Amino acid sequence: MEKIPVDGMFAVKDDSNGILGKMLISSLPNVLIDREKLKQICKDLDLPVTVGRRVSDRDAFRSAISSIHYRIEDHKNGKPRVRNIYCRENGKAENIISRELVCETLGEISNDYKKLANIHFIKGTGSFDYAVDSNNGTGLDVGGYCEDARKQFELYKTCVGRNQLENLIDSYLEKMEALKVDVHGKVYFIPGKNIRMLDIFEDFIESVNAHNIRSSEINLYSLFVADNSKQREKIANEFYYNARQTINNYVARIEKLIVSNSSNPALLERWANKAASLQDKKIEYEGLLRRELSELDEDYKDLNCLADDLKLKANKLRQK
Repeated sequence: MEKIPVDGMFAVKDDSNGILGKMLISSLPNVLIDREKLKQICKDLDLPVTVGRRVSDRDAFRSAISSIHYRIEDHKNGKPRVRNIYCRENGKAENIISRELVCETLGEISNDYKKLANIHFIKGTGSFDYAVDSNNGTGLDVGGYCEDARKQFELYKTCVGRNQLENLIDSYLEKMEALKVDVHGKVYFIPGKNIRMLDIFEDFIESVNAHNIRSSEINLYSLFVADNSKQREKIANEFYYNARQTINNYVARIEKLIVSNSSNPALLERWANKAASLQDKKIEYEGLLRRELSELDEDYKDLNCLADDLKLKANKLRQK
């Protein structure tokens, strides 16, 4: 059984006895996939996640504009020249969202900027429009850049981008009780009992790559982790680090809800349940690692007290 070092942990290649779980290593590039296709993939794989709502036309416009970036390297008067084409914000207006398409020419001391066009989203009609500055003097295909922005706008209206897909993936990782490992990149430990869920997740990523409109791909690797005292100690340390950060985030969020005197019972119950699920995860990992994870008991106690306050307030609001 060949062993592969992963940041001080040892992973094994084949599924055999004595498996603690799996290390999941992933990357998420700038993907774009049709929303209905993604829903069908989730349905086919019986993936217990929800594809988010269709983005508004306004957000589709913002996403399309932010994706416009060109770098042009050529020569002028025998000297190398670098020009960046991108959009920057205009001031707020009541009926339109406007962005300015500019050409930035890099200089040795200061850069030169030329306005190429204004690109607009008309709020009332939901339409996309642009106006090219015919006197820009750059010799660039400005109309082509604007039309590319229009195509991106139409895609984003019907597609799921990186941020939404990342939210969906995070939701499924949470269901797998994944433990974020403190290294650069996206590395997670998946408990052995959830390896079947990870198999489905790998099928999901393969399907997303097959229907990704972008040329980039999501990279995903998983390796078995041997079940021995050394590895259990390493996973316990990762659990403490991860749990401490999560508890602090939850406490800050719940305290904010209490101070703001929120009157939304569903929101209060959701955060109370999130706190409870964190306690459940601790119990699961105690069983997996064959030890009590007691170093954060006081932190859990404080979090549970706040969660109980939220439940009481949510019950009172529902009884009104």
